[in-house]
Amino acid sequence: MKHTVSLSRLSLLMLLVLSIQAFTIAQTYCNSSASNNGGEYISKVVFGSINSPSGTSFYTNFTSVVGNVIFGNTYTLTVTIFANAAWTEFCNAWIDFNNDGDFIDVGEVIDMGSRQGGGDFSSSVLISGSIGIRRMRVTLRYNAVPASCDVFGDGEVEDYSINITGGCSDIAPPTGVTLSANVSSSVINGAVQFNATALDNVGVTKVEFYGDAQKLGESMISPYKLGWTPLTAGAKSITSRAYDACGNYTNSSPVNVNVTNYCSN
Repeated sequence: MKHTVSLSRLSLLMLLVLSIQAFTIAQTYCNSSASNNGGEYISKVVFGSINSPSGTSFYTNFTSVVGNVIFGNTYTLTVTIFANAAWTEFCNAWIDFNNDGDFIDVGEVIDMGSRQGGGDFSSSVLISGSIGIRRMRVTLRYNAVPASCDVFGDGEVEDYSINITGGCSDIAPPTGVTLSANVSSSVINGAVQFNATALDNVGVTKVEFYGDAQKLGESMISPYKLGWTPLTAGAKSITSRAYDACGNYTNSSPVNVNVTNYCSN
């Protein structure tokens, strides 16, 4: 009996290791780099356990520098830059929380705004997704908002690794995510209610509703509903996004509507 128990524990340990490895599958990311150091650069990044000073460069691969963070906690990302006092500088960061090899998913961009000259950019970041190693990209760009896959003029790009721990072992996203509206046609003449459905092996925690990629609201209780009064006319694409307790999510297919009557205020 003792040998059987030991083998069972060993099997469970091996399964856990394999599962963690599955969460940290290496991804290939798009290239992003400045092409000129016009005098501005990232001089330090602080996030979680990362405290990384650096000098001038077009692009630096700091993925060997790992920031340890805990799922569900909020951390402050601080990016210190050097720049002439007269220059307008923009900074954005991204974390690939769902480890799909890009930074385009909702919740992955950290808009840090702009400032005149050198100093600190700072933003709060809620750690979502699931446990494992994730890529973080930080971009400084002169006089323009940076994108995650930019090759541009003046500024700098730095890539880091984020190790999310203490989170959920569940990596299965919600299923059966649908969206419908309580109207008989795609033409909307005023207020409308959208209804969403979703299932999950652990449990759905909330459903968010988006119109043309802008969040309209959310519902945390089934049946998931959103009452919406359009503020502008024209074609709109409405989607829902269902989350589980581990931050896994699934998007519905869009519901395309044409607003002909709306509330201007």
